[in-house]
Amino acid sequence: MSDELNRALGRIEGKMDLLLDKEKEQDKKLEGIDARLRTVETKSAVYGTVGGTLAGVGVSLIVGTLKSKLGIP
Repeated sequence: MSDELNRALGRIEGKMDLLLDKEKEQDKKLEGIDARLRTVETKSAVYGTVGGTLAGVGVSLIVGTLKSKLGIP
């Protein structure tokens, strides 16, 4: 009976080691994905800010031009 228990424990330990190794692999993959996503999110925020600013300036210039052409103060 003791030999059976020892073999069973050995199998369980082996499976646990495999699970821990897989978990480490997943952690590394997740860190890589996080880094890439952070870069994409940062670029997106910058582009959104620049685009919004340019759109605001453009609309302001168009309104000013139209007001001056129509003679509106």
